[in-house]
Formats: sequence, C-alpha cells, structure tokens
Amino acid sequence: MGSGKSTLGRQLAKRMNRQFIDLDKYIETKAEKSITELFKEQGEKAFRLLETRYLFEVVKLKQPCIIALGGGTVCSNINLDIVKQSGILVYIVLSANDLFNRLRKSNTKRPLIKGLSPEALNLYIHRMLQDREPYYKQAHIPINGMGLTDTQLFETIRAYAP
Repeated sequence: MGSGKSTLGRQLAKRMNRQFIDLDKYIETKAEKSITELFKEQGEKAFRLLETRYLFEVVKLKQPCIIALGGGTVCSNINLDIVKQSGILVYIVLSANDLFNRLRKSNTKRPLIKGLSPEALNLYIHRMLQDREPYYKQAHIPINGMGLTDTQLFETIRAYAP
C-alpha cells in the first residue's frame, strides 16, 4: 500500500511491451463495485476471497503481463504460492516512515486507512508492515523503493531472470 506498485508496474509493462493489470482495478471491473464498496458491504474477509478468485483468473491469462497486486494480496499462503509459481514476485521495500509520508499525502481512496488521523495512520502502517513483512520477504526480488525508477526495476528483474 503506497509503495508505487501501480505506477511502476504500468511504466515497466510499457517498457517491456506487456499488458499491465492492476489487480484492484480488475476486481472492481469484474465485481462492478469499487474496492471501498466491497469492503463496506462484505468486509475484508469476503474481499480477500474475491481477491483470490480473481488472482487465479489473472495469472491464467495466456499473454505475459505485469500485475500490480494489492498490498494484502500475498498475505495468504494460497495467494503467495499462486504468485510465486506464476511469475517473479517483486517486493518494493519502503520503511514505515516512507509509507506514512506517501500515504498521508495521497488522495487515493484506500478503505483500510480511510478517515484515520495522522497518529492512527502511522500506527496502522507500523502494525501492517509487522504483520505483512513475513510474506513480503518471500518475494523473489526485494528492491529498495526510495527513488526507484522503472529503468532500475527493469534492470533488476532482467538480472534476476534474463
């Protein structure tokens, strides 16, 4: 959440001449509801089941693509296994403070942090990273996200899987 997955993914897909899929946008299109509405109406647990369903769908597409996953997508062993077996999983590493600075300035609607005070947001980010880090660290490629460009990301991925 807030690491630049969608922005860098879109740029990387263009550079590599591949289709770009933002999993959250894909879910919204398929469900015909926003992520915020899905969370509000069904709760996080139901959303995560829907997310797994559509993740399966996306990774089975025939053409190679770059997929930007939601921040919590790989935080289940099923989803983590699906992603790792289907391609190269990249973890864009940012500190809790860097994420806080990005997210407090963001005007993107994120249901898990909507309406949080700066103090609550900071606490949420620290807890979220603590919970999610064990999953994130299982990525094929961890890469520092501060100042990361699509060129650096491309070169890192190419060095990993020429």
